[in-house]
Formats: sequence, structure tokens, C-alpha cells
Amino acid sequence: MVGADKWRNPDEDLPQDFEARRAENYRELRKPLDAAVFIDDLREQMTAELTLLSDQMPKLTWLDIAERKSGAIRLTAAEAQPEPRNLRRIKAEVQRRWGIVPLVDMLKEAVLRTGCLDAVTSVSGGGSLSPEVLAERLLLVIYAYGTNTGIKAVASGGHGHTEDELRYVRRRYLSAEAARAIAIQIANATFSARSTELWGQGSTAVASDSTHVRAYDQNLFTE
Repeated sequence: MVGADKWRNPDEDLPQDFEARRAENYRELRKPLDAAVFIDDLREQMTAELTLLSDQMPKLTWLDIAERKSGAIRLTAAEAQPEPRNLRRIKAEVQRRWGIVPLVDMLKEAVLRTGCLDAVTSVSGGGSLSPEVLAERLLLVIYAYGTNTGIKAVASGGHGHTEDELRYVRRRYLSAEAARAIAIQIANATFSARSTELWGQGSTAVASDSTHVRAYDQNLFTE
């Protein structure tokens, strides 16, 4: 049934010899065998951290907590920090080596290197669109949505595809399942090409935009 995995037995996700190698497995996880010890340590840590938070909050000049309709917690915006010198040097070196690379070219290169659109273009079957034309229109639609530029603005470019043609491809081919498959294939290719000497063997993925930074580790959805 759809959604049944949500209520599955977590014991089925463990190695089949987990019980036989319990001591070894717990040692690898750096956890005590006694559950009471684990709970006591966690309770002490939480109590200490919450006490520290309670003691420090009244001393924070940028935090105000009071009863108000708009919300009890109010934060004062932090002052902008100076840009690190090394970051400026990295930007200058990237521009010296490669110049200004349009984002759509980076998307095109990712498509060509990973073949992530193959699964979508293959469903065109005996339609009137060739796989090459369909791939071009899909790339433009993905760029339009991914950058919030919009299909109408993207259609005004000098690529020979009309707005109606792009909207048709969006409705016909770019489903949620297709978008998810494309994202997974690009993510897998990124992890495969990532230098382990620089980034290690970790499974952490980081995503950011102009206002938020999020990091995921051992997250089933991102996996």
C-alpha cells in the first residue's frame, strides 16, 4: 500500500547479525550497551545545555523576549560582516581561470555529463519531437523553474523554441517523478565525482541560496 513504509519495522533495517555482534556494533557507534547509561548521559547533557541557555539569554543584547501579539521573541539583525580575504581571492581565481560562465551553460554541462534527461526523453516514443529537441526544451524549462526566471522570460531568448512549445513540454514530460529522477541522477553523479581526499567519505550534502543554508546527513529523502 502507498505510504506503508512509514510504519515498517525498524528492526528489518538492521544487519541480520546485529544481535550476535551487538557489543562490536555498539562500540563502532560509540554508544553504551546499557540503555540507562545512555539516557542518563543524554539527560545530563540536555540539562547542562538548557541551564547554560537560560543563564545566557538575559545577557543577550540582540534578543528581546516579551508578551506581544506579533510574537514573543524578537531578534535584532546582526551587522554585516566583512568579506573574508580568502573568499575574495578564490572568486578572483575562479574568474581568472574560467571567466563568467552562464548558469544555463552549467546546467547544460550537467545534463551532458550525467545523461539525466535520457529517462525523460525516452518516453517520447513515436511522438513528433526528436530526443534532441525534447532535451533542449526540457533544459530550458528546468532553467526557467530552477532560477525563478519563468517560462515566458526564458522563451524570449534566441533559441528557436516558443513559449507554447515550452509549456507543452512542461505539462507533458516534466512531472514530479521525472524531476525527482533527474535530481537523483545529478546528485549521484556529483557524489561519484567528488574528491574523497578533499571532502572525505561522508554523506553530508549542503544546499544554500541567498538566505538559507541547509545540511543533511543520513537523510533518507536526500539519499
